[in-house]
Amino acid sequence: ESWKTAPLDRIGLLSDSFALMRVGLLGIHETLTFIEKTMATEEDPLVWSCAVIVITRLAKIFGAVAPSLLSFAARIVLPLKRRLGWTAPPDGETVDDATLRPQVLALLGTCGETDVGAEAVHHCEAYLCAAHETGTRLNLKAAFGSACPA
Repeated sequence: ESWKTAPLDRIGLLSDSFALMRVGLLGIHETLTFIEKTMATEEDPLVWSCAVIVITRLAKIFGAVAPSLLSFAARIVLPLKRRLGWTAPPDGETVDDATLRPQVLALLGTCGETDVGAEAVHHCEAYLCAAHETGTRLNLKAAFGSACPA
C-alpha cells in the first residue's frame, strides 16, 4: 500500500533523499533502498514523475561506473512502462500519464533497455513512413533520443 502521507510529502521525501545523497549526508545504498521501497506500491503519477527524475539523474551520474544501477532503475520503472505503454489508450488518458510516458521511456532508453530501443525505432519508422495513413501521434523526442544514443 502507498504511504499514508500526501503525494506532495512523498515527492518532498524523494527529492530530499536525493539532495542529501548529493551532499554526502545519505549514502547511495540508503537512497536506492528508499526509492525501491517507496515506489514498490506508489500509484500517484506526480510522485512517479519525481521518482523518474531522481532515478534518471542517478543513472546519468553513476550509470557509467555502476552498470548495475541501470538494471536497478529499469527494474523499478518497467511495471510503470507496462501500464503506460507507448501510446495513449483509445479511450484517452490523464494529462499526468501523457506527461509521464516519455519520461519513463527516456529513462529506460538511458538504461539501455534493448526492447525500448527497438520499439522506439519501430514507432519512429511507422510515424515517418505512414503517419498520414495511421494517425500515429507519439512524443518520441525524449524516448528516441535516449534509446538510440549517438
